[in-house]
Amino acid sequence: MPANTVPIFVLTPIAAKCRITAANTQRDGGPTTNPGTNLVVLATAGASGAFYKGIRWQFEITSTAGVIRVFIQPLGGTNVCELIKEMLVPAVTPGVATEAASGEWYPTGGIVLAATDRIVVGSQNAEAVSVWAMGGGDY
Repeated sequence: MPANTVPIFVLTPIAAKCRITAANTQRDGGPTTNPGTNLVVLATAGASGAFYKGIRWQFEITSTAGVIRVFIQPLGGTNVCELIKEMLVPAVTPGVATEAASGEWYPTGGIVLAATDRIVVGSQNAEAVSVWAMGGGDY
């Protein structure tokens, strides 16, 4: 098998973003429906794959203690999602002196997607949260 001797970099930067508003309490990615009930597609890799440095999330309203889950769905919409990260959400009531809940996850080596793989996200609670895949795009 030939070795890849030339570094590859992101060719098409993509500002992947989505908003979650409905709850999904499953950790299995919803195997009966893909990508599962109330899971949202954050990013879909192009024909040569994709790379993202990490994921950031920001609540817009009061948050209840819960979890934001990140899944990889191999080869797009016909396969079951695989859980890769759970990010804990604190209970916060935002106000003039208190920021709404937010967080980020930057795994060592980033998030590497094969061609047509998806990053799919969900929230345990039905609360408005914006999510971004940061610093990347398609190869």
